[in-house]
Amino acid sequence: MRGAHVGVLPAARIAGLSKPARAVESFAARMHVQEELGQQIATFLEERLECRGVGVVLAAEHLCMRGAEFVPREL
Repeated sequence: MRGAHVGVLPAARIAGLSKPARAVESFAARMHVQEELGQQIATFLEERLECRGVGVVLAAEHLCMRGAEFVPREL
């Protein structure tokens, strides 16, 4: 993964800056389908922080696509 942007709309509790960063690092280190990564991070933060909303934008690079002479693409 090249980077992540996480936005949290707090309700009663305000989280520290490290909580979203640790969540991204934790989920990104696991084996998973890349398309589900953003949803997993958002769901985790929304449940843990009891916030009004979460936004996650990921920048990733596909390196393992099949096909002859396929050039990796940035997503």
